[in-house]
Amino acid sequence: MAERPVYDTVRSSLDDLVRAVLILLGLAIPFAFALERLLVGSTNIYRQILWFCGFFLVAFLLLYLVHPAFAVSNQPVIIFLAFALMLLSAMVIALIMQKFGAELKVLQGLRATVHSADVSRISTLLAAVSMGISTMRRRPLRTALTALTITLLTFTILNFASFDTRTGVVTLYRGAAPKQAAILLHPVNWAPLPEPVLELLDGRWGGQADIACRWWLPATADAEAPNPAPLVSRADGTQPLALRGVLGLDPHELALRPDIHAAFGAAPDALADGVFMTRTVAARLQVAPGDAVLVGGLRLRLAGLMDAAAAGAVEDLDGTGFLPVDFAAMTSSSGAPQAQPPAAAALAAANSRQDWVLLPVDSVVVVSADNARRLGASLRVATLYPHQPQASAGMAEDVARALPLPVVASRADGVYTHVLAPTLQAKGARDLLFPILLGGLVIFGTMLGSVADREKEIYTFSALGLAPVHVATLFFAEALVYAFIGGLGGYLLAQGMLKLLTALAAAGVLRSVPEMNYSSINAIITILIVMATVLVSAIYPAYKASRSANPGVLRTWRPPAPDGDRLHIVFPFTVSQYDITGVVSFLKEHFDNFSDTSLGVFMARQAALTRAGDGPGLKANLALAPFDLGVTQSFLLTSVPSEIPGIDEVTIAIVRTSGQRKDWIRLNRVLLDDLRRQFLIWRSLSQETMEHYRRQTLVALGQTPPAGPSGPDTGAAPTGHPAETHA
Repeated sequence: MAERPVYDTVRSSLDDLVRAVLILLGLAIPFAFALERLLVGSTNIYRQILWFCGFFLVAFLLLYLVHPAFAVSNQPVIIFLAFALMLLSAMVIALIMQKFGAELKVLQGLRATVHSADVSRISTLLAAVSMGISTMRRRPLRTALTALTITLLTFTILNFASFDTRTGVVTLYRGAAPKQAAILLHPVNWAPLPEPVLELLDGRWGGQADIACRWWLPATADAEAPNPAPLVSRADGTQPLALRGVLGLDPHELALRPDIHAAFGAAPDALADGVFMTRTVAARLQVAPGDAVLVGGLRLRLAGLMDAAAAGAVEDLDGTGFLPVDFAAMTSSSGAPQAQPPAAAALAAANSRQDWVLLPVDSVVVVSADNARRLGASLRVATLYPHQPQASAGMAEDVARALPLPVVASRADGVYTHVLAPTLQAKGARDLLFPILLGGLVIFGTMLGSVADREKEIYTFSALGLAPVHVATLFFAEALVYAFIGGLGGYLLAQGMLKLLTALAAAGVLRSVPEMNYSSINAIITILIVMATVLVSAIYPAYKASRSANPGVLRTWRPPAPDGDRLHIVFPFTVSQYDITGVVSFLKEHFDNFSDTSLGVFMARQAALTRAGDGPGLKANLALAPFDLGVTQSFLLTSVPSEIPGIDEVTIAIVRTSGQRKDWIRLNRVLLDDLRRQFLIWRSLSQETMEHYRRQTLVALGQTPPAGPSGPDTGAAPTGHPAETHA
């Protein structure tokens, strides 16, 4: 047990190295992608993959050469294989989940899955990153200087400030100081202590303190290690009585603990070949002090009668009594006792105040420690009574460093639990402020200047249908690219500089190499701090860009107020007169998907194409979810010419037929959001698919489909409501 703290520390350090290098390999993926897009920008997908793999392999080789995780491993390639396995597993899981979602929608009755092809957030982010990188390529000097600034910022923080995990003794206050100085140690779950612990305590602190041990023989019904109840009887074997536990005490502890001595009322020497029991147990056995009794087959003399009240009132430093724990009661209430936890878990367990159930005094007999060992008892508690009370604090810390156990000890100002646990220390934390502030201001100024330089681009994006949130995402994507390049680039620069300094010191050029911790999770924390600084610095510029996208316009579209039970809406989408023919069939198919299911936001009945004026329309009867509210309505979608020739506005007429008016207004907002999403999906369809839906409409209305489009461009930009051309 004494070797366990060293083993746990070494093992946790090695695990920390492996976890850190896996995270760094994960950061190398966007790092390689950003470098390929910035430095090469190939238009061929195969060349993109080759250049990406090349940059990733370069980053991996640098990590392989400088990171100690590959040096301490017997098979360094296993680390890379583990990373590749995790990455490929994540990709397979994502593909399976995507396929599962598509099949589930088919089982739900959504036959045309194109209507559920919602815009992927990851795809949107990748598109924003690609657009941001293309803008960064047009400004190579500013991009290079900004990336270099963040790289140097990471390098500076790694060199002059660090987060270090040290293993030290953590103290937790438990209560007021007792009358007598003592040091108590036992496993958190009262598991047996290995007997070599006694040799360690006696050899290390035997000359500075009196060591007293307690041995327990509790009755347990564990199937793996059953321990039957010990029997106590008269000397001739008559009047047998089943006990629930035997407690073994060192005789000299009676002299050291007045409260325990008061419970027995006899000299410590009487415990050497004697046994103590309560008056109730002696009466059942019909024995008196001085009579011989058998305890578990061992012949002993009844040395005296215990005071049950005094024995039950004895408490140790941690607030528990000195009697054995009732494991049967604890198992029935909270499960079987677990194995001894490591240092970190022991810290959490020691900080908790669990109430342990002790055996009743009348079910326990007390014998000497030697006799308890003969009966098969196990060591459960060890107590050190220092010869000099003022030395108990330092002795407790030494014991906590030597043994992976929570050590309860008295100090000058109270009783504390001492646990050897890892602690996080920040060196040079005050020196972080100005480098981080400087780097953040550089990013802030760069991004804010980019907003001013790209006003025309922002207006173009808005005209093409990008919402303010999408415009802001473009600037966040640029900041994210800077964060990945500067974060991992600064780390590789710092590691490479450390290797260079080490080589120079080995050659005799330098006298010493500064101690730098670049290999653990703490270095990852530093990189994440830099990346977070970059992203935080881009918040206001991104907000400014989103405001520039639609100045003076509402950022969210709101439907108009209804006129009684009627709601007339000019939808925030415009379509060409050519496109509206296909849109109505596309929406009818969407309505038909929800004609026999109650899993969507509405249920449609009698959906049909109709003629409304000079153009096609769509009418249906809808029930809005949740359906227990009973909200139903009639629905009619048509188009009317706008101010621009060849462009129609979409109008929707809704009439409430049942349900509360406030529920009707609220649920229609969800319906309109679903329709807006369908209009966005329509714009993403291929030309062949659009023509397919257009031919369906013409056939349904009794017209002959033409050979091809003759109207305006099907991808005409929406007008009138530029702020709301998004789902």
